[in-house]
Amino acid sequence: MRNWQSLLKLCGAMILATCGTSERSNPDQLPEGGEYYFSIFGDSRDGNDIYSILQNRSIAVGKPLAAIHLGDMISTPKSTEQWPSFVSLTRTYFESTRFYPVIGNHDVEDARSFDLFLAAFPQMDTTGYEVESIGECFCIITNTEDLEIRPGVIGPTQLAWLEAQLSSEAAQKARFRIVFTHRPLFPQHHHRDKPLQPVETLHSLFQKYKVTAVFAGHEHSYSRIEKDGIHYVITGGAGSPLHADAGTDAAFYHYLQVSYLKTALQLRTIDHTGKVHDDFKIELPEISDSSAE
Repeated sequence: MRNWQSLLKLCGAMILATCGTSERSNPDQLPEGGEYYFSIFGDSRDGNDIYSILQNRSIAVGKPLAAIHLGDMISTPKSTEQWPSFVSLTRTYFESTRFYPVIGNHDVEDARSFDLFLAAFPQMDTTGYEVESIGECFCIITNTEDLEIRPGVIGPTQLAWLEAQLSSEAAQKARFRIVFTHRPLFPQHHHRDKPLQPVETLHSLFQKYKVTAVFAGHEHSYSRIEKDGIHYVITGGAGSPLHADAGTDAAFYHYLQVSYLKTALQLRTIDHTGKVHDDFKIELPEISDSSAE
């Protein structure tokens, strides 16, 4: 059996040889005019052809400020071949824009697979969760495969960190507060009986700190609901086998384009043929005199 550390070094070397390092641009540097968009993908796994098509469509209208993948980037945790393949497929983003990965259950299952994830994305925090700024959006990347406790549960350490970030001055001054997860709080189709835990605690926290939207994957379909003023969107159609039990209206290959239009966020759900399946806006809250000080 090959030495584990040798495998880890091999994987990291293959990734760096394929794509180099993934430097992130200045998060405060916005396009001229202040309008921009970012792309969201979920659950590509081994659907490389579909994922490539969706990537190409997402950059056809211009350069996204950022791209987020909501997890299940590979099919087999601990694979030393699949990570370099995924990074290579995503090389357009690594070369031209910021790319943010969210850990999925097919990406990490134990300490060894977590090491491989960090080798693939050395810019990520070693906890697997972190805060980023995407234009006017305060964004939180979570880790629903938290090794501190068990998969599908946000552990006490991450939960305390999450509240500290949401209550921070930077978060509360932001026009939008967005949370990215792999497993959804309110699954609508294939995993409807397995919500991310502790669901009520998380939802109450998001209510308390006025989270605008929560984007998740895990279900290989599309859905969105609004609960207590929070938009919960599930987008898991970036190439993994579709969950047929969701029905054809929800189970289709797609990605999300989120555009900041100064007065609103506009979300478009676009399939691999270019068809727009959903198009809706989240209006920006008015800025009060106190928040402008």
